[in-house]
Amino acid sequence: MKWIVVVVIAMLSAGCASPERYRETLQTWVGKPEADLVAEWGAPDTSYRADDGTRLLTYSRVRKYNAEGVILTGRCKTTFKVEQGKVTGFSFQGNECK
Repeated sequence: MKWIVVVVIAMLSAGCASPERYRETLQTWVGKPEADLVAEWGAPDTSYRADDGTRLLTYSRVRKYNAEGVILTGRCKTTFKVEQGKVTGFSFQGNECK
């Protein structure tokens, strides 16, 4: 049981820095063509096209970890905003965004 507590604390501690690194990685996509994003990330899990032509491409990831019989789940949902064929922004949420 003590080992599980150590693992959970380590995961939470590592997660403190991870979102910033993930944000920096996503920022490199801003200004790049949508086609390049899809070539690298694959087809999005969901997409939405607004009336003004703006597209939202969403990628979801779920990972499960087994820590001495306890199943831990990590999730990350990343959405890219695409306007006129170029990535113009992004957002993300979840404990597995790194």
